[in-house]
Amino acid sequence: DVFSFATVIWYTWHCADPFPGLSVPEVCMAVARGERPVFDSPDTPQAPTVLVELANAMWHQLPNSRPSAAEILNILQGDELTKDILHLAFQQAGHDASALLPPGVP
Repeated sequence: DVFSFATVIWYTWHCADPFPGLSVPEVCMAVARGERPVFDSPDTPQAPTVLVELANAMWHQLPNSRPSAAEILNILQGDELTKDILHLAFQQAGHDASALLPPGVP
């Protein structure tokens, strides 16, 4: 389901336990209370805004408010995510990525 996929996205970015120190029942209770893993971490590079927004939408407390698999695929294949990743990668390297973007992508 999309909620779990958001957690996979988070884990792929962080390579860490999304709820450190909590047992499985404690994680279940935390999620039921609306707690979610946090993307902002001093130990991890900044995540692309599009990816953070997508994961947060997929973690919506109301299942019917979460994006469909087709919507998620559209976002993951979109230019906006590619642009965010390029900008972050080049920003960390101290360069400007705008020259590498496809024509028409701001």
